[in-house]
Parts: sequence; C-alpha cells; structure tokens
Amino acid sequence: MTKNRLFWVLAALSTAVLVPLYGDPRRSPVTHSEWARMIMRSIGFEENLQSLESAEDIFRILAWKDQRNLPASKYKRATGVSLRDGFVDAGDETGEVAYDLPIVRSGDYNVRLRVRGAPDRPFQVEIRKDGQIDAVATHQPTGSGGPDYASVDLGWIRMEPGNHTISVVLPPGASLESVQISPPCVNLIEPENGWRAPALTTNEDLSRTLLQALEMESELPPADEPIEIRAGKFERLAPESAVNTGQEESAEFELRATPEGLHAIVYADLTTAGLYAVSVWTAEGDGQAWLVDSCRRVDICPTGDLVTKWRTILTAQFNVGRHSFAVLLANNAVVGRLRLQRLKNSPEDYLATLTRVGFDAGGKGPITRAKAREAMEWLIDRWNKKRAEERSCVIQTPLGTRAAAAGQGAGGLVLGSVNPVGPGGAGGPPGGPPAQPPLPPSGQLPATPVLPVR
Repeated sequence: MTKNRLFWVLAALSTAVLVPLYGDPRRSPVTHSEWARMIMRSIGFEENLQSLESAEDIFRILAWKDQRNLPASKYKRATGVSLRDGFVDAGDETGEVAYDLPIVRSGDYNVRLRVRGAPDRPFQVEIRKDGQIDAVATHQPTGSGGPDYASVDLGWIRMEPGNHTISVVLPPGASLESVQISPPCVNLIEPENGWRAPALTTNEDLSRTLLQALEMESELPPADEPIEIRAGKFERLAPESAVNTGQEESAEFELRATPEGLHAIVYADLTTAGLYAVSVWTAEGDGQAWLVDSCRRVDICPTGDLVTKWRTILTAQFNVGRHSFAVLLANNAVVGRLRLQRLKNSPEDYLATLTRVGFDAGGKGPITRAKAREAMEWLIDRWNKKRAEERSCVIQTPLGTRAAAAGQGAGGLVLGSVNPVGPGGAGGPPGGPPAQPPLPPSGQLPATPVLPVR
C-alpha cells in the first residue's frame, strides 16, 4: 500500500515538472500543419490524409495555385505493371494504375498524361468520384507513340468536391511517367500570409480559413458603393435573333432566354483592386453558366424557382483593369443587372463576420487545441449542410450544341464538350454539351484568380 502511494506521488510530481517544460497538450497551441489537417478531416478527406507525405502536400490541396504532378510510381494500387526508375511499365499484358486526387473546389480541371507507347494501341483513362458508381469519364486518347515520353491532353474535366480516383489502363508495352493536373481559377483556403507548417494558428487564421472553406466571404462587410451594370449593357453574341434586336438602355430591360438559349457578355473596368462579391439579379430558369475572365466558371442549376432575385455567384480577388463576365442562359433564365461589390477583408472584418454567422474564434493570438476542436465540429456541421444544399448540373442549350459542332466560341465562353465527373456519367443529360472554359495556350498554365487586363 505504501509503495503504491509513493508511486502515485512520484507520478504527480513528474507531471507537475513536465507541464512547465512541455506544456499541457490539451492547452498547447495548434500549428498551421495541424489546423490544415483538421480542415481536411472536417470537409471529408480523412482517408486522403493517410497517403499524404507532408504538410506541404496538404497545403497544396487547400491552396491549389498551379500544376500538380502525380509521379507514376506514387500510385495507390496497381496490377500488371512494374516499376522502373520512377516510371510505371506495362509488360506483355495490359496493366492498370490508380491515383488519388482530392478536389476541394468544383471546376473544370485540365488533365494530361506523360506516356510512351505505340500509336495503334490507345490507352484508357477513367476518372471516378469515390462513392459514385456512375460518376465515370472514359478517354481513349492516341498520339503518344514513339520512343520518347509525350504529353497527351485529356482536356478539361468537370470535377466536384470529393476524392477522385484516376485509373490509367496501359496497353502492353506502354509506359507512364506522370499524371499532371492544372486547376481552373479557384478560391484558396489559406491564412493571410500563406501556410507555414511550424507557424501557430491564430484566431485571425482560424476566421479567414473557416469563411474561405465554406465560401462565405461574400458575408464580409461592403467597402464602398457597389458597381451595377444593367442588362442593356450586355453584348448579345447568340442566337442571331437576339443579336439583331440591338441594345436596350432602359432600367427595366432584362436578358431573357428562349428555348434556343442566349449567350451574352459584358465588361467591367475596375479602378480599385480588391476582394469583390459578384451577384446577379436573376431568375434561374432552366439554368445558367457564367464564365468570369475566361477562367472562373459558375453553374446555376435549375430548381423550378422562377422568381427574380439577387444571387451571389462568386467572390474573388480582382485587379485594376477590364474584366469580362460571359453568360450562357438556358430557357426562361433572366438577367436584369450585374453587381460588383468590393468587400472589406481585414483580419478584424473576418473575425467579426465569423462571429455574426455563428462561431466565435476566441481571443487574440494563437488558438487553443480545445478551440480548434470546437471549430472543427462547427465546420463539419456547416460543410455537410452546404454539400446537401448544393447541386451539380450541366447546362444544356440548342445554342451550345450548334456552337460545339462548328467549333466556335465567343466572349471567352467556349461552347464545346466537357467530360463532367458527377451524377449522370460522362455524357451528362441529353441535349448537347455544356459551356466550357477555353484551353490555355500551349505551355501556359491557367490564369490565377487575379487576371491580366484585356
């Protein structure tokens, strides 16, 4: 009995000595590396964390800014292939390799492969969102023959948030060097000065990344009077019946699509750089596809609601200069005005806005582990509600079908085919291909959210 009592006294004294030296882990600050992992768990990427080798890999997923290369040898599963100095080779039989691709933001992602093989033996690529059996896009590109590795562009693939599996089926004798994915212009999730693995997560970092993750930056307070552009300022590009009606300057005029569809564009010259919320006075009709600066795409899915109202379509950083806003309207869709509202975005604004929408980030300085767990639980709840309310769709119009057949596009909105990875499979619903961003010039990565002026 005396020995047991002595043991517990010594244990208590040891703990009392260690806490000042190392800190109580329940109260210790949370690093950027840890908070980034907690965000990934909160938005449904728990399983991906097991395969990510470093904090930089996680930061790259949350703040995807440029091309990402998946080395062929870093596959999650493979059959019928062998490894050779980082390359994956198929032998005498067909082989297959599969790779994880976590997607946090929806958009059209450009996918390319570096392969070597015979031109008369096309390989097959399947991109599948996990948990969706019918979410498949299959490609059989050719032109990779010869002794050297060549880039094969699969085009822009529509992908929604969630983990995706890229499966590459290699014919006998083929070899894969890498899979390369370039993002569209997407909103980043990162602290004000970027992610730094050892840095401590402050209440300001917490508020900014929570609002970014939930795409709620439009809730930030306005910085000045909004810029409004009436529908009459839009240039109608198609169909001919709409083009020939001329411009309408009256405040009551609205763009209104017929069953044929309507394609229009307008430009806004900004004199102040900053974070802007872009909203439109609209009735969604049978759907709309917006493309901002030929890079950032937003689809408004039909819900049957024909009431005209303000709808925020995106929040993004814009530089000084001219910016384009192209739209493809499906039947019964209406646009009355476009509004650009510059927002306040200081750390204090993020903190106050987060409090207003339902979460207190705590006192100034590094957050506690308890606060991080509380934030994680709040993010899980809000993220699940957000995903349940959002819908994925492909906007179809006869106008888009004709333009795709002719290989035409205007105003930065290419009405060509795209392979959506979502419910409905590779082809999407019938009625013609959707709107799609144009491919970047050869060797050029997609533009950043702050775009060059025209």
